[in-house]
Amino acid sequence: MSATSQASSREVRPLVLYEDYTREDVHDIFDPHSPFTPQRGKWGIPGLIELPERPRDFVFFVTFGQMQGEHEFDEGITTEGVFRWQSQPSQDHTDLRVRRLIEHDPDRNSIYLFLRTAERSRRETVPYTYLGRLRYDGHDRERERPIHFRWVLLDWPIPAAVCARIGLRFEGEPAASGGAAHAGPSEALVSAGELEPAGELEEEDPPPIAAEKLNDEGETTQVFRALRRRRPTDAETRALGLAGERLVMERERRRLLAAGRADLAGKVVHTALTEGDGAGFDIASYFADGRTKFIEAKTTTGPKDTDFLITANEVKFSATHPASYELCRVFLYNIRLNRGRCYSILGDITKRFRLSPTEYRAKL
Repeated sequence: MSATSQASSREVRPLVLYEDYTREDVHDIFDPHSPFTPQRGKWGIPGLIELPERPRDFVFFVTFGQMQGEHEFDEGITTEGVFRWQSQPSQDHTDLRVRRLIEHDPDRNSIYLFLRTAERSRRETVPYTYLGRLRYDGHDRERERPIHFRWVLLDWPIPAAVCARIGLRFEGEPAASGGAAHAGPSEALVSAGELEPAGELEEEDPPPIAAEKLNDEGETTQVFRALRRRRPTDAETRALGLAGERLVMERERRRLLAAGRADLAGKVVHTALTEGDGAGFDIASYFADGRTKFIEAKTTTGPKDTDFLITANEVKFSATHPASYELCRVFLYNIRLNRGRCYSILGDITKRFRLSPTEYRAKL
């Protein structure tokens, strides 16, 4: 029986988050009609595999502490769900696969991470554990052979029981004897001296409309080594959004009071709380001349140019009410100090932002 026939006769295991898989198991899931030869060929050796008929979809096989010639791979996962990874030592920024990784868009393509913390245990080969998909988060433009990448794990956090089972320790993890828990999104890396008093927003002009932003700009080595972005949990995202909305509410009241419109300041409504998320905006306020203003607040602990998610309903509402719609982007927010910065954009947001679809409804 040929290797291809043997592969097709094997029972294919479904891909399940945090399950253990051999290389052959992964091969049978993604490329069942090709032969598999241990320690040889496309699936037997490489750590990076581009899937057949699916350009820009990849499987990563990663073993921490692995050597290739004289090069020892320096890779790891931070306490914030950021995965540091290196390409092959022979690859530079002109390599086709490196270019495809840098241009990775998780809304269009998938990168699957299979990781083990050691190759062997008690003389037995250790399987890989599937840790989910990855999102490109940056690369070091000043170093190559290998290229240093930063990825975000989309399935985060990893359960403690899984970490214990596979021997995974995070970079920056507190010692077992006890240490401060790692800073969450509530601890934005901003200087208190640069911000207004607690409970206020420092306003800036919106960023200029730029040409298509390319991932291949990369970062300097200094920035790459220092930056560790974290993907917040759903609960943290909700708390962050609520805190930003409250700051924008207070900003609106102060604006109206300063304009001599105390009558309107008392009528500002936190619509996201009274009606929920379906209204298409978060805050109902007023311009100083008495016209109604609808405000959508988007908050991040990241920098000014951080992407944000916006619903189809919110987009449609801005297009339907361009004369009364404002998007207030709160950035560099520190929830502990209750401080941040913001900029505002008035009108139809489809005229100001490049919108990438992340989900579709299909019907006949």
